[in-house]
Amino acid sequence: MSEDKLLVLYAKAMRAVQAFEIRLNFFLSLQMLFGSSLRKSQFFKGDEIEKLLRGGKTLQEALKGLDKEFSKRGLSISTDVYKALRQLVDHRNFLAHNYFPSRHLLIQDASMHPALIEELTWYAEVFELAESKFEMFTDFTITKITEI
Repeated sequence: MSEDKLLVLYAKAMRAVQAFEIRLNFFLSLQMLFGSSLRKSQFFKGDEIEKLLRGGKTLQEALKGLDKEFSKRGLSISTDVYKALRQLVDHRNFLAHNYFPSRHLLIQDASMHPALIEELTWYAEVFELAESKFEMFTDFTITKITEI
């Protein structure tokens, strides 16, 4: 029974990861749109908008893209924020690629399930919090774009 709960919590954590990944990709697209509008007097052409909205970058690719977009404007992501985002990339990669291989013995030991439940709950909460923070940045960016 608790193995089922572990799977449900893993799914919840990965859903939170994906929500954050989508949010960061959307934020990157908005930053590219905002940055482009500051650099050009012309709006995006149809194929440029399609490419922009396609998104679909991994969390690591989106972070690199965001760093690149900011640097085009002479801005940078603060060191602390960049480190925190890099940690999120590492957490995401661990969950997606290494969680089950590294935890398989613990999963087989029912006495370890409470600790695993706590761990997966923590991962879900971390990514849910990160997503909500980027939602605020996204809303701010949308406001700035509409002022142009």
